[in-house]
Amino acid sequence: MYQFITLQTEQTYRSLMQDKAFQQVVNFMIEQGESVTLRDIKRALPNVEEIEVIIEIWISAGLITRHHGRYELVGNVISEEKQEELKQTYQSFFLPCVEKLKAECNQLALSTKERALYFLYALHQKIQGNITLGQYMEDTPVLAEIKQLPVYFQQLTGKKTEWLSFESLTNLAECVSLPSFFYEETYRENTKSPQFLALEKQLGDVNESYFLTYVERKLRRIEKGRIISSDTPDIFLASLVTLGYLTIEEHHYKLNVLSVEEHVLEVIHQELDSIIERFDETFNRSWEIMAIYSFLDVMDLAGTLEYYPTLFGFKPL
Repeated sequence: MYQFITLQTEQTYRSLMQDKAFQQVVNFMIEQGESVTLRDIKRALPNVEEIEVIIEIWISAGLITRHHGRYELVGNVISEEKQEELKQTYQSFFLPCVEKLKAECNQLALSTKERALYFLYALHQKIQGNITLGQYMEDTPVLAEIKQLPVYFQQLTGKKTEWLSFESLTNLAECVSLPSFFYEETYRENTKSPQFLALEKQLGDVNESYFLTYVERKLRRIEKGRIISSDTPDIFLASLVTLGYLTIEEHHYKLNVLSVEEHVLEVIHQELDSIIERFDETFNRSWEIMAIYSFLDVMDLAGTLEYYPTLFGFKPL
């Protein structure tokens, strides 16, 4: 079986990772090894409803092409063999490049968790306009490992704060961050997940802008050392405890989220720039998830990140 994997956050692409009809059609087209007709799809997959309608959505998204009534997948099909080949290729490229970057990260005296978030965020800032739309990857142990890592970046923008989250692909349906909660509030795709139900019960039909303005003010106070009692009812702060942005210690709230500092990002950016430039010159392709995974691996972060399927940060604007 092949799975559609993407790091794009637009609803069209994100939702397709959970779309059973799309997965069925993708696997049928890969099995055929050539372009197919709509009649071929209907005959092979009679349970896929309204294929004439939904295939137009996939075409508009740039994931399928149609030429003279025949359909083809757009994007790379990554078999198990190809995954191993790409992993070795990318690791061989990155290994000679990262020693100085590792040394700079060590000089910053960051915890492993902080180092992971800074690295992921700095990398994302540099490649966000050059990430592939998606790929069709065979279900393998390597893919299972990749899906456990917090590589899916989302952010919310408040008045004075950027709310950052990196989530694992396996957790996207579980509503484990503020961006995912407000995504579900809008698109209602996984409204039965326990986390979403708990948050919706706490918050009700909350306005995103109002929520962010309120909580960013509270978090700034906590960051500055102000004590805010957890004994005083506050549904907004309680929701941040539910998600893990805050903890409660001795009856008051404590930050459990990294405040991203610009000078730290700048240090990592300086070392990343040359690596990314060389990558682009060498491969002349969009950044795919195998490249990101291999980069994390040679930075000695992939194994560690399995223990942190979600990473949070907030950054002053």
